[in-house]
Amino acid sequence: MKLADLIKDCKDVKLHGSGEAEITSVAYDSRRVEENSLYVAIPGARFDGRRFAQDALARGAAALAAESLKGLPESIPLIQVPKARRFLAETSARITGYPDREMTVIGVTGTNGKTTVTYLAESILKAAGKKTAVIGTTGFYDGDRWEKLSHTTPESTDLWQMMKQVKDAGCEAVAMEISSHAIAFERVGGLDTDVAIFTNLSQDHLDFHKDMEDYKETKFRLFEEMKQDALAVVNTDDPAGRELLERLGDRKKLSYSCESREADLWVEIEEASLEGSAVILHHRGLALPLFLQLPGLHNVSNVAAAAAAALNLGVEPEHLRGGAWALRSVPGRMEPVPNDKGFFIFIDYAHTPDALKHLIHAARSLAKGRVITIFGCGGDRDRDKRPKMGRIASELSDYVFITSDNPRTEEPEAIIQDILVGVKTDAKQVIVDRREAIFEAVKLLKPGDVLLVAGKGHEDYQILGTEKIHFDDREVLKEALDALA
Repeated sequence: MKLADLIKDCKDVKLHGSGEAEITSVAYDSRRVEENSLYVAIPGARFDGRRFAQDALARGAAALAAESLKGLPESIPLIQVPKARRFLAETSARITGYPDREMTVIGVTGTNGKTTVTYLAESILKAAGKKTAVIGTTGFYDGDRWEKLSHTTPESTDLWQMMKQVKDAGCEAVAMEISSHAIAFERVGGLDTDVAIFTNLSQDHLDFHKDMEDYKETKFRLFEEMKQDALAVVNTDDPAGRELLERLGDRKKLSYSCESREADLWVEIEEASLEGSAVILHHRGLALPLFLQLPGLHNVSNVAAAAAAALNLGVEPEHLRGGAWALRSVPGRMEPVPNDKGFFIFIDYAHTPDALKHLIHAARSLAKGRVITIFGCGGDRDRDKRPKMGRIASELSDYVFITSDNPRTEEPEAIIQDILVGVKTDAKQVIVDRREAIFEAVKLLKPGDVLLVAGKGHEDYQILGTEKIHFDDREVLKEALDALA
């Protein structure tokens, strides 16, 4: 594609030089520049992409784009852009042929539940005969196999390449998580979303957002910027969800709830256990019974979100019922660890106060024995949530182990001291080494007890300093259970 054609629909850009250069790819990382790439220099917190312009040129870049052209080589076409990240998204979409426009795109945002909702949506659409991709925290699924990702929502160049890949693989739909970082950094700028789902809002990422208001407004941008005929699916059990629904005005929208029969789709819970929940979905005259094999009220809310989207995309009720039943677990989301000891052990990604509260409540409401919780907090992240999580864990659990999560460049002991400010119980142990904490917790278990290992979920690593080491809660739990034999 000629450079002039690639940028012709981008607003307020200024081309310096010829637009005749042939562009075959778009890159924001100079190390990934190829012959005939357009290199977009992104201004970052630590580095300005313009510093790597010469490297991009040496690798074959045919044109360069930046918010400021100062210091850039004048030997090739230069493009001055008002917002480099937005420009990156627009050109990435165009160079790949707008693959998102040829599929159904379901975007899920909110603090908690995003991963499970995307898995449920994929399972339901699969039951309806639609090959569906998944993009999110646990990785990228192209309809056939999984790959790991470094971000919940990939950078825009990678995102549109994935969209092209899944379209070429025959996918008819994509269910993807959309993080607040992705919205703030324009990674999904211009994405052709057909359904946008809002799950909830609670404290998280305050190391990035200046306050909860900024966090909320960033989430809301997804709905404000989506196309006019897109459907908004909103959880009205959450105060922010009710505010969003009000602000959407006469836009196409649908509410869901586990608490109110006034919602467009509401859920009646018939039976709940650690094996799952039997519920009835009510929607526009439909009363659909189904069994969800994911335990906990929060997962009932998650299936309501996925069901609301699916029904309004034309999925038949029987396919919805079958797809919801078929999903047996989600990696690191109240994921059961099988054992023959009579214990109930779950691994969960809960790393916010609200997620931890819902996790322990789910276990508490269904447990016949004690609820024992292991958790820590990440380093170099929002410190304010640490004592809150300590208070929640200590108030709702019978016994608590406070340990390390991903300490990063902070001292693990310092993070634990922050947590202990909120802990109001003597029924606790502080064990800095996560492996040792898991072994000690398993030794305490009696038949009927529930052990919750929270914080890392699907992750198979720990970040110590700036180094990643292999660490998988599932593997360690298996070793600890085997050691009991």
